[in-house]
Amino acid sequence: LPCRIPLVTRTGPTNSAPPPNIPSRRHFSVSGFSLSMIQQATFTAYPVDPVALDRAVRTDANSFSMLLAGAVESAKQKEELLQIASFAREIDQAMSPLVDALRQASVALASVQVPLDEPSEHTVSLEQLSTLAGDVDQLYPQYGPGMISTLSQLRGLMEKLQARLSRHDATIANAMSSPRRRRLEDLDQQFSNWKENVEVLSERISDLQHLEQVRIAEESRRELERQRIEAEAQAKEDQERLERERLERERLEREARVAEEERCKLAALSRNEQESPEATIQRVASD
Repeated sequence: LPCRIPLVTRTGPTNSAPPPNIPSRRHFSVSGFSLSMIQQATFTAYPVDPVALDRAVRTDANSFSMLLAGAVESAKQKEELLQIASFAREIDQAMSPLVDALRQASVALASVQVPLDEPSEHTVSLEQLSTLAGDVDQLYPQYGPGMISTLSQLRGLMEKLQARLSRHDATIANAMSSPRRRRLEDLDQQFSNWKENVEVLSERISDLQHLEQVRIAEESRRELERQRIEAEAQAKEDQERLERERLERERLEREARVAEEERCKLAALSRNEQESPEATIQRVASD
């Protein structure tokens, strides 16, 4: 700017000495004034010092140049801050998919956990536990990689934001970066908590599966023991029944034999009574 302002010392005389007297060519008077008087009054001295005037103009030009330079620099900073604010807005928008993914992942985790949080009288079967274990195993592959990728991208964006804000005032930098950094840390913590909850739920289901298998095995053992005891009791009962039947049969046989012997004796006595004395003697003799 100072180079574009014409200065008096560059275009006029370099000193303030009055010019030599100009000889009068014509003398005339108009109302008491003559040409020589006007020339003498004009060229006697400059109304201001040219050097001082140029110095004042140069000082004002330099001050105005500095003012313009400061205004331009301020405009550049504001333009850069506007661009940084737009970039920070992009970071905010990039966080939205992660927030949605965390909400969906939490809902999916809660839906798997609901059957396990029911009252204790509702026993979860081994088949249900196997299904729940499969659902839990699908949670991390379904949501984990995407959220990890988004978190990595957000960390890279935050590093770029910090680098761009490092050239500006600390108050402005903190105002733009601190809330987003805390939000990113909060989302990162939510993801870590969700991942830990998935692992805890998987271990819980695994423990319940083991307990259910132990319970089923114990019930099977008890059922086999009960069947064995019943079988032994039935066998003992059958044996006792057979023994009673054998004894009863022997008793009946013995009674029948005794009755037959009694009948034979009675029949013999009856015959003896009907025989004559001679026949009796002969039979006895023959006996």
